[in-house]
Parts: sequence; C-alpha cells; structure tokens
Amino acid sequence: MDIHTLEYFKVVAELEHITEASRKLQIAQPALTRSIRRLEDELGYPLFDHSKNRIILNDNGKLFLRAVDQILNLLQNTKKEMEEINRQAAARITIAIRSASTLLTRPVAEFKKSHPDINFNLMNENTGSFPANADFLLYSSFRPDTGNTGNLLTSEQLYVVVNEQHPLSRQKGVALAELSLEDFILLDNHNDFYDIAVECCSSAGFRPRIAAQTEKSTVLQNLLFENAGISILPHLNWFTSPEHPMHFLEITDVPCRRYIYLVPNPDRYQTAVIKEFHKYITGFYHQDS
Repeated sequence: MDIHTLEYFKVVAELEHITEASRKLQIAQPALTRSIRRLEDELGYPLFDHSKNRIILNDNGKLFLRAVDQILNLLQNTKKEMEEINRQAAARITIAIRSASTLLTRPVAEFKKSHPDINFNLMNENTGSFPANADFLLYSSFRPDTGNTGNLLTSEQLYVVVNEQHPLSRQKGVALAELSLEDFILLDNHNDFYDIAVECCSSAGFRPRIAAQTEKSTVLQNLLFENAGISILPHLNWFTSPEHPMHFLEITDVPCRRYIYLVPNPDRYQTAVIKEFHKYITGFYHQDS
C-alpha cells in the first residue's frame, strides 16, 4: 500500500459512497474500486459492508481508519516540520573561520540591513579541513592561492609590531632578517596566521624564536602591551590603546603580505541567499580595494 491508497481509503470511508468519493478524488470509479479491493486483499480483511446502494464502514474499517488518520496526520506534521527546517536552513549562512574574522564584521552587518531574516553562524575552524556543515571557509595564505582567484576578498601588508618601550619603536621600518634573535609572540598553529608569520621569517632566512603562542588575539595584544616580545601582524583590524600604543614597522627586506579568501563549500548545496552573499562580500572588498 502507498500514501495514495491510504488517502483514497480515507475519503471512501468518510463518504461511504464510491461514486461520490471518485468524484471528490477526481479519479475513475472502477480505478477507485480496484484500489480499495487491493487494500482489503493486502490487509486480509474486508473494510466495508456492502448494501444495495452504498457501502458501510465495518469494524475492521473503523479500526483501520483510526490508524490511517494517525499516519496521515504524522506525515502531514512531518512535512510541515521539514518545510520549517529547510526554511530556516535557507535563511542561515554558516562560515567556518581559520583567520581574519574581523573582515566579516562590516559586510555581514551591511548585508543584514537588507536581509534582516538571514542568520549568520560564525564558527572557528581548527582542524584544517572544510567542515561539512559550513557554507564557506574563511582562510588566509602567505602566497596567492591560484586555484581560488575568484574567491579572493583582499590582501594585507604585514608589519613587525612592537611595544612603544621596545628599542625598535623609534624606527619606521626594519629588515626582518635582523630580528632572528628577537622573541616572537604568535597566534597558535590552529590559526592560518601562524604559518604566515613563520613563512615571512623563513623568507628572511630564519625561523622565529617563539616566546609565546595563543589562540586568542586579545591575549596576543596584551602580551605585546606588556612588551613580552614582538609579532608580525597586519595594520588593519588590530587595535592599539592610548595607554599601550603599538608601533607598526614596515618590513624592508622581504615582501610580506597575506591573502584572504572566502571559499564556498563545494560539497554543500548553495542556496540563492548563499550565492548572493558570496557575490556581495566579494564585491564589497573589491570595491574598497
């Protein structure tokens, strides 16, 4: 038996009249009769008693009708629940973040103004893989990713960052190769910026001597405020304070930039709003550049 057979039976049971039921269901009377007979054969019991001009639901039929009502109601409620789940999913954008989270602040806020029903789920990604439940992956790299040119948001110049009490704070620039004996404070290796900072130093001929690593950018900033070491950071999106100003020194001997990408999940269905946001945020940064 299938869902249509159950629906046919329900109408026939409620009307107790094949002709009226076939008219309501808009199917041929012989086809409806055959459907009811097949159902009775499959169940092994008659569902109706037959009189001269009509049919009457018997005790078997009444018992089966109660079950059919429960089944059809459950299916209808499940369908509504599925519609709600998919409606909510269509209004949600999930972004897995490996670095550069602050670059999402402005475009997400602006996109929300014209799409108030859209919900953003911004999640940290520490495994190095593309989470199955994410619509996008935000990451950065030391060199351009030629396979994701169309997903490039922007690039940023990197600087050596020091506390005002550090001797280097009086300079405008510095050769990175001269800093091989300095203590570096870096984000931990779950963040793309760890690899980027290490590659910057490697291009200058040394591996940084790491005094501290942290997964929290605020902890890194506080360590810089306390003059616990130096770091390599972009100028944008890193704050200083009047009490603890930080100095950004240009790197004069080797090119140091980071390239930031927002890549759609190739294994996840891209809804219309996900495609719209991707186009919007890419245009947002290309317009600013």
